Amino acid sequence: SIVLISIVLISVRAKALSFLLVSSLLITAVARAGITDVVRVDHDEIKPAVVDCILDVAESHQLTRGVAQYWQARPLTLLSNKGLKVVPIHGVTLKPYFWASSRRQFSGQYDFAVVDHSVDDATSWTTKAWYLIDRSKIIRLNGKPVEIEWCDQSEILIYPSATMRVAEKMTTVPRLPITVSSQIYWAEKDDAFTEKNSNKTIYEAELGESGFYQVDVDATHDISINGGLPLRLRLDPGDRPGYVVITDLEVILRDLQGQETVVMSAVSSKELATMIKRSNDVLVAHKASHLWRVDQFDPWIELTSIKLDQVLSGNAVSVRYHLMWREMPDTESLTLLR
Repeated sequence: SIVLISIVLISVRAKALSFLLVSSLLITAVARAGITDVVRVDHDEIKPAVVDCILDVAESHQLTRGVAQYWQARPLTLLSNKGLKVVPIHGVTLKPYFWASSRRQFSGQYDFAVVDHSVDDATSWTTKAWYLIDRSKIIRLNGKPVEIEWCDQSEILIYPSATMRVAEKMTTVPRLPITVSSQIYWAEKDDAFTEKNSNKTIYEAELGESGFYQVDVDATHDISINGGLPLRLRLDPGDRPGYVVITDLEVILRDLQGQETVVMSAVSSKELATMIKRSNDVLVAHKASHLWRVDQFDPWIELTSIKLDQVLSGNAVSVRYHLMWREMPDTESLTLLR
C-alpha cells in the first residue's frame, strides 16, 4: 500500500508540474502576443519623406546596392524591407566606413551613390569631411552617371548595375589628409643618422583608378656635407604600410657654375636593390616588375657608401628619384585608423 500511495503521489506531482509548465508557456505566449500587438510599428508611417523618395527611385530603376553617408545608409537599408542594401562610406575619402558593420556588406561594386547636400552649408569641417560624399571623386573614379535623380537635398547618382566603385580600403578614423612622407638621411664615416642631417617631404595621396590611394611623384632632396668624405645615405620611402617603388635614383654633385655630375644611379628598383647595405621593415623585391612592401610605420633602406673625392667647397649634393607608393588591400594590411 505504501508503494501504491507513492506511485499515486508521484503521478499527481508530475501532472501538477506538467500543468504548471504548460500554463506558464501559454501565459508567456499570450503576453508576448499582446506586447507584439502593442509595439508593432508600420514602417510606412515612420519613413521620412526623403527616404521614401529614394526607395521609390531605387525601385523604379531596379537598384539593389548603393552607398551613402552613415546616417542615410542605415535608414535606407532598414526601412526598405530587405529590398535595398546601402552601406556607409566616409565622405572625403570614399572609404567604406567600417563601424557596426559586417565586412560582407561591402561588396565593392554598387549601383548608385546618395550625396546628401544638406551638409553643404555645415560650418564644421569635420561634419563635411565625414558626411558630404565627394561627388567629384565618385565621377572621376566611375565616369559620369547614366542618370541623376533628386529627392529633396539628396542627389542620387545612378550607374549600370554593379559597376560603381568607391575606395577599396576600409576605415574607422582616417587620417586627413591622407599623406605619405619621404625622408633622406645622410651621415659621414661612422656617424649616426640624425634628424638634423635629414630632409623630409610630405606628399598628399590621391585616389587612383585602382581604388587605392597613391603617391606618384618625382622627389628631390638637397643635402649638405663636407668635401672628400665617404657619404652614407638612408632613405625612408614612406611612413605607413603600402607598396613602394623607387626608380630613377641619382646622387648628383652640382658645382658653383651649375654643372652637374652623377656619382651614383639606379634606374630600376631591381638595380637599386643591389645597392642596399641594410634595411628595416622593407621587403625588397629583386624582380624589376615587383613592388617593395612596407608592413609597418618605420621603413628605411641604407645604401652602400659613396666616395665623394671630387666634392669641392661650395658644391651641392642632391638625391633625386621617382617615388610610387600605394595602399595595400585590407586582406594584406588592415590599418583602419589610417
